[in-house]
Amino acid sequence: MIHDIKKKVLIPIVLFFLTCSGLVNALQHPGLLDSKAELDFVKEQIANKKNPWFAEFERIRKENPENHNPNATKVIPSARSWRKTLFADGKAAYNSALLWYYTGEKKYADNAIKILNAWSIFERNDHELWHGWALPWFLNAAELMIHLPNTPWQKADQEKFVTMVRTKMLPQYSNHNAWRNNAMLTVIEVHMAAAILIDSQTEFEDALKRWRAWTPAYVYSKLDGPTPKVVGKSGEIWDAKKYYDGQCQEICRDWDHMKLGMNSLMFAAEMAFHQGVDVWSQEKARLAAFAEFQAGMSVGAINEPKDMCDAGRIYCIGAVKGQTPKGSMPCKDKNGPGTWEMLYTHINNRLGHDLPNLRKMLGSDNRSSERVNETMTHGNLPASIYANAPILSITSPEHNAKKGMNIGSLPGGTVELTFSMSSSKSVNAAIYTRRGELLEKIHLGKKSAGTHKAVLHTSTLTPGVYLLRLEYEGEYDTQFLTVIR
Repeated sequence: MIHDIKKKVLIPIVLFFLTCSGLVNALQHPGLLDSKAELDFVKEQIANKKNPWFAEFERIRKENPENHNPNATKVIPSARSWRKTLFADGKAAYNSALLWYYTGEKKYADNAIKILNAWSIFERNDHELWHGWALPWFLNAAELMIHLPNTPWQKADQEKFVTMVRTKMLPQYSNHNAWRNNAMLTVIEVHMAAAILIDSQTEFEDALKRWRAWTPAYVYSKLDGPTPKVVGKSGEIWDAKKYYDGQCQEICRDWDHMKLGMNSLMFAAEMAFHQGVDVWSQEKARLAAFAEFQAGMSVGAINEPKDMCDAGRIYCIGAVKGQTPKGSMPCKDKNGPGTWEMLYTHINNRLGHDLPNLRKMLGSDNRSSERVNETMTHGNLPASIYANAPILSITSPEHNAKKGMNIGSLPGGTVELTFSMSSSKSVNAAIYTRRGELLEKIHLGKKSAGTHKAVLHTSTLTPGVYLLRLEYEGEYDTQFLTVIR
């Protein structure tokens, strides 16, 4: 429990603060696009034939991914035909892994393993962007086949695949900074997925820093000021003469490229969330504005601004070298804005920010499942499945330094918690397990503006990593603790 600092509590336990960035020693698994809680919820809906999950399950099952044969090669050439080949292999591996967990049928596991084992020979690809669109499928499949219960994937084969990712695949993306648009978001998505799969906290932190830098550079918020933020070469491709709240960097290029970038941005956000870093909450205003602006244009709730783009209009596809852009709003089918199910689940359902335009779009035919099967895995998931998930809405070192929440040791092994208030507010403290189980909640009372101290009593805690969260009437500060005896 937590006491005011005036009360003297001495406990023979050392407790120390790990990192301001909100990360812990061990990453969580499965922890890429799919958490165990999400998988179990969807599995139950499929068993009960509840839509939209069951309908998507049936669609994917009828594609017979268990019959797909891999086309593995050491070096993936820079050819458009290989983009489709890589997509087919990755999609079959991921779908097979999902179907194995949902049905328990070993034929699906066997094929996912066959594809992953075949691609363990990978050494290099000659087009990081095209192939980067497909690589997360393989990484998500591997994450499920390694970490879900009763996997038939042999340890030696798992290690061979993970070693390939660590030594061959990851280096092509972890240091890649040459691009300026959706391509950088693709790099970040692959970087984060690979980091989690190989269980590298350092690489995960690096990918997270890149996400935090590029998200405000890719999606404009009116809170940024009159013009978008810039990182690297991001300022070169807006092609805009006026900026609207929620506008994406590439919307004036074409709808299709905007969708590609946002898919990667949202998939990386979901992976970070599964590692306990709630970037959905941190960027809620920006992403909500984006969703409502783009979806609003998609369903006709918002007129396409004629004063936004240099071209005076939004194209659907083709704004690349050697092609003439074509299509006009609304852009549908595979050139539509993607399913964006993850964004809707988190911002509308979990965080309670109403997204009527996106809700309307997701209920129409203006959606696409070309990247992942979001409708099956993340379609309109209820907030209840995240009830025990720790909400790390404040995790950046800069924010914590400004807010002034710090933890330090006192003589005798006790821990002093220091926090600052900008105004008078009621303060509560809570201790969670790393998996999000609430252990204790303590009311610290009304605190005036200024700096306050409290002592953390940990006599009932076993050694391990915990979350300490302070609640300031709707705001949260969260930091990680380790108990060592």
